Amino acid sequence: MNKVVVRSMVLVLVLAAVACAKPVVRDVVVAGDQSWTDTGIDVVLGKKVAIKASGEVFANATVSGGPDGVPGHPEWAKYNVVPDAQHVALIGKIGEDGTPFLVGADTSFVVRVDGRLFLGPNDRDTRNNRGEFVATVTLR
Repeated sequence: MNKVVVRSMVLVLVLAAVACAKPVVRDVVVAGDQSWTDTGIDVVLGKKVAIKASGEVFANATVSGGPDGVPGHPEWAKYNVVPDAQHVALIGKIGEDGTPFLVGADTSFVVRVDGRLFLGPNDRDTRNNRGEFVATVTLR
């Protein structure tokens, strides 16, 4: 066989292996009283990430919200890490110094920068929080 045919066959095999690769799925517990939880997941430029979350985080002794946050409390916006998201909503960032973004109960995105995925509640002061979210992270 000539070199062109061999290279073409190798390329086809590599592409087939990539296409058949199974997604990586991991459940991560995100504590409501911690600013950021290190998921232990390193994401890579161009890969697709999907996150589905459930659970409940209390913003104080009596008011709680799910991964989409606590609606109806605009006075708490000053405590938010992500200004346009509800208070204690699930948020994420890629890398220690990454820009925080809303995750909520269900999101997916294509990775734009390599790094470690962190998740946390949308709250600058988590000391009075309790509860947790469970986030199922799928990498493709």
